[in-house]
Amino acid sequence: KLLEDQYAGAGNNLVILYGRKGMGKTTLLSEFLNGKPSVYYYEGTECVDKLQLLRMNQQATDKVEYNETLDFSLLFTELISKQREKTIIVLDEFHFIIKNSPDFVEVFRLLGNQDFPVMFLLSSSSIRWVENEMISDLGTMSSYITAYVKLKEFTFIDFVNRFPKSSVETC
Repeated sequence: KLLEDQYAGAGNNLVILYGRKGMGKTTLLSEFLNGKPSVYYYEGTECVDKLQLLRMNQQATDKVEYNETLDFSLLFTELISKQREKTIIVLDEFHFIIKNSPDFVEVFRLLGNQDFPVMFLLSSSSIRWVENEMISDLGTMSSYITAYVKLKEFTFIDFVNRFPKSSVETC
């Protein structure tokens, strides 16, 4: 619901989704993205910034013309400006991108341009980094964050509440 509200809301969004591996972040993202008209999905890897940019550029070839001279900001400006509706840009494991490509954060300046409707959805399995280092790594761009979603394990009470017709033993 929070992701849908962010997407439907006026203005641009920067949403942080995080939780440990195996919590269902990818499943949640898949469900949310299903049927949305304009999506770019990229999974960050631990590599130098030039290789990260090359991989992003190659993956975007179905949306923009391949151009090996693009930098991060130009690539994302191209991705967003070609769309009529709000573009969703998902960067999974984005901590790898930010840690190894400090210039990447300049991409978030696009959030200040209301001519390009965009929702950045940043996902990470590095809870420690998100909670302790992300804000300083993003610097002034952290002011664009509009929502946080931390996925946690279900407790026993969560199961009982979600399955009220089931017995406690079954839960």
